[in-house]
Amino acid sequence: MTWSRFRSFASPLALIVIMFIGSTIAYFTSTDAVINRLQSSNFDIILTESNWNPADGQNLMPNQEVNKNPVVTNLENTDAFVFITVKMAYETELMEDIDGKYLDESDVPIPLYKFVVEGKTPDTKYTTKQTVHDSWELVGNPVTENNIITYVYAYAENDKMTPLGKGESTPPLFDKIKLWNFNENAYNHMEDIIVEATGIQAELVVDGQKIDTPYQVWDIINQSG
Repeated sequence: MTWSRFRSFASPLALIVIMFIGSTIAYFTSTDAVINRLQSSNFDIILTESNWNPADGQNLMPNQEVNKNPVVTNLENTDAFVFITVKMAYETELMEDIDGKYLDESDVPIPLYKFVVEGKTPDTKYTTKQTVHDSWELVGNPVTENNIITYVYAYAENDKMTPLGKGESTPPLFDKIKLWNFNENAYNHMEDIIVEATGIQAELVVDGQKIDTPYQVWDIINQSG
């Protein structure tokens, strides 16, 4: 019933009420609701290594290279900012140089594995430096704890995160790994290389400020647990 139709019907009655009741006022109210089912957008990422063969990781020799190409793919609807974390053992003692000369101790922790990227000269120095594809940036400095060194890489360029769209994949972080030429005693505590992918929605706003630098986004991930 429209408001105009309701009004023409009620007018005579309203006059009678006013005559006999005086100041009594009736308030007509109406309530309506619309229920829309809304589904939040989400994303699901996966980490794949298409060239990795577990058998290749057995009985490695110093300076030997094996295929290992971590790639992140976004499976869902929302753009994502993604990171890859790599953990491995490191050494500061019992190392040999390329010629096999014994080195007593290093001033920095040296990862047991070096990353290899096709078309780039691999790092061959006793440093924490690693070689990765151009689309990835190291977040902060590597962290060392309990004989493990941890690298965090953001899918980013020029200190700005690159959104990974639905169905899109990153380039690999690296193409191969190389077992470094340590003294054999260093391999007594060798541990697996652990590669992890982490993602978060790309549209991040904090206090009205858009967040899109690798350090800022990684800090939000750490805060959120």
